[in-house]
Amino acid sequence: MFRKLRVKEDSPKIAPGLDDISIVQLIDDASIPVTLTVLNSLPENPKLRLYRTLLPIQVLADFDINLRTWKNPDKAPQVKLVAEKGSNKVKLSAWYGESTENEFFYLELADNAFNGVDLNFFIANNQSAKDMILILMNREEKRISALSTET
Repeated sequence: MFRKLRVKEDSPKIAPGLDDISIVQLIDDASIPVTLTVLNSLPENPKLRLYRTLLPIQVLADFDINLRTWKNPDKAPQVKLVAEKGSNKVKLSAWYGESTENEFFYLELADNAFNGVDLNFFIANNQSAKDMILILMNREEKRISALSTET
């Protein structure tokens, strides 16, 4: 019954590569699966435009961060995007004040084997609020933690 059953050596390519897709196709057809590797290979401005949508507008406004430049009123950067060309990961962090240790938002996404995106790590934190809720998700450790302090 299974005499002619064979295992494929190469998995079929489902998502198009950067050479197979144009920005016009990305805009026009939402059904095309696109990997982070493809998005990271885009020129810097379109890449920033896409990843800018991952940060909630209200959160940036609350910390007086410019929505387009990701800088504070003193022109100091407050958001860092790491999406290197050819990489399958995206890291996005935002902080307030001068120190990056005052991070209130951190997001790490990565491609998976099923043409999807995995949420590897997520932190949302508002240290200036009376009640603080800190949510940590770490996919690698398969752990979600939520800490809450009430005053």
